[in-house]
Amino acid sequence: VAFYFLPIATTNLVASNSFTADGLSKEEVEYRREESEKAVSCATFLAVISGVAMASVLLKYSNGLLALAGCSSVSLMTHARSYLRIRAFGLPFAMVGTVLQGASLGQQDSMTPLKIFGVAGLLNLIGDIVLT
Repeated sequence: VAFYFLPIATTNLVASNSFTADGLSKEEVEYRREESEKAVSCATFLAVISGVAMASVLLKYSNGLLALAGCSSVSLMTHARSYLRIRAFGLPFAMVGTVLQGASLGQQDSMTPLKIFGVAGLLNLIGDIVLT
């Protein structure tokens, strides 16, 4: 919840520097493109750093966090810890995905994220079927 600002800020920064608006000079288009690229680059960097930091905390303190969440059974703790660790490795990628989705939405391109997340969902479904 604390990191929702990244995709929202990216959307706003990219949208406010739209380089596809009508009536812009070549210099203005180039300037806005560079500003958008800087915003996306910085947000992506922050997403990777914060995703790795959150994953590190989850990996290091998984037992305590699961106990705090009410996981008291030893057998449940074993499976929950395993699941939490697998999910923790995906956090940096999920953070980057939300930033890139925000960048696409800022460019008024909703189809690219829809296609990407559709394919990812399909691959996830196939992986669940194959691995189960």
